[in-house]
This record gives sequence, structure tokens and C-alpha cells, in this order.
Amino acid sequence: MMVRRAFSRSVTALAAILLVVVLFSMGTRAQDRNPPARQFPDIQLPSPARGAAALSALAPYLPQLAASYGKSVDELRDLFLRDNTLWTGTHGRLFYGCEF
Repeated sequence: MMVRRAFSRSVTALAAILLVVVLFSMGTRAQDRNPPARQFPDIQLPSPARGAAALSALAPYLPQLAASYGKSVDELRDLFLRDNTLWTGTHGRLFYGCEF
């Protein structure tokens, strides 16, 4: 009976350790699959802008800005020219705003 309890405790402890190792390894693998954060350019604009004005203001930063949003320069340019609700803030962050 005593041997049976000791064996049962050993199996339980081994199962717990195995579970912790498996869960830990799954968590670290999930982190490895996430792509590294994109570097956002340091942008200082005098005021928020949209459309062609935003493109002019962002011209020196357009390649880095497009890359930080996962877009090509042409895709970002087309978005600004097509979508009148797409704005850039004073730090280059894009946002959608509606006028009433």
C-alpha cells in the first residue's frame, strides 16, 4: 500500500512537470512566430493633414511610413488620394476621421 502511494505521487509529480514543460514550450514557440514590430519613423508635422496635403507633408518619410503599416509607397499614396477620411496626425500616425 505504501509503495502504491509513493508510485502514485511520483507519477502525479512527473505528469505535472511534463505539463509545465509542454505549456512553456508552446508559449515560447508562439512568441517566435510573431513578426518583430516594425520601426515607426520619427515624424513631426505642423498639423494633421489628409489627401495630397498629407502626401506632401509626409514625402520625406513615405517609404518608412508605408513599411511600418505593411504597405508599399504606391499603396499608401493611393489610399491618401482615394480616401478622403484618411488623415495623418502630427506624428505621422494614420487615422480615419469624418466631418459632420
